[in-house]
Amino acid sequence: CYMFSMCLAFVVRTEDRIIAIFNRDEDYDREATSMDYDGDLDLYYGKDISRGGSWFVTNSFGDFSFVTNIRKKINSNANKKSRGELPFKSMKGEDFHLDEYGPCNLVTFKQGKLYYQNSMGEKEVIEGDYFGISNGTHPNNWPKVKEGIKKLRKLDFSQNTFDLIVNIRNIMQNKVQYNNLPTDTGFTEEEEKVLSSAFIDTGDYGTVSTTVLIIEKYSVNLNEKNYANFTEFNRIL
Repeated sequence: CYMFSMCLAFVVRTEDRIIAIFNRDEDYDREATSMDYDGDLDLYYGKDISRGGSWFVTNSFGDFSFVTNIRKKINSNANKKSRGELPFKSMKGEDFHLDEYGPCNLVTFKQGKLYYQNSMGEKEVIEGDYFGISNGTHPNNWPKVKEGIKKLRKLDFSQNTFDLIVNIRNIMQNKVQYNNLPTDTGFTEEEEKVLSSAFIDTGDYGTVSTTVLIIEKYSVNLNEKNYANFTEFNRIL
């Protein structure tokens, strides 16, 4: 049991599409709702039952925000606010101070721009067609991030939405484990090996959902395959 939320996320920008992709890894016994619409907030998200926050939040316009934890040897979350608040605050344009939260990356897409910031005070507007992040800071050159981008570059992004979602999900379900892993996370080499794949399954911890958001000029398609709850959410927003 790793007691630490892992994630793997990509953002791809093509000539006529923007695609956000997110794998959430968690303890299997940590309850969370599947992706759904919250009419009060006019937002789509899945909710962590224990802390009430979320990892990936979007709206019908295709704006989105997601958070990933940063793994470091010194990683005290005592008296820190829940990182699951951050995607909501970012989407609503509320003020926040990342140093009040546990170590994390926050990525937000608004008004056509992709914003990155982390709890070490680093901020950047991300340029380029392919962005990937896991549980290190940007630029995140962990093998599963590099391999994910390599595979995404080979995809035909002009294919129909259904096939594109299936092919993206296949990439995110890759269970191949890698070498040349990070050494500054506080985990052993053996533990890092288990966590090195895009899709993780340790028996009591692993990938619990894959989210794919496809933003086009006149439509937004949101899909979540939830492996823990045995549900699939698919909707044109």
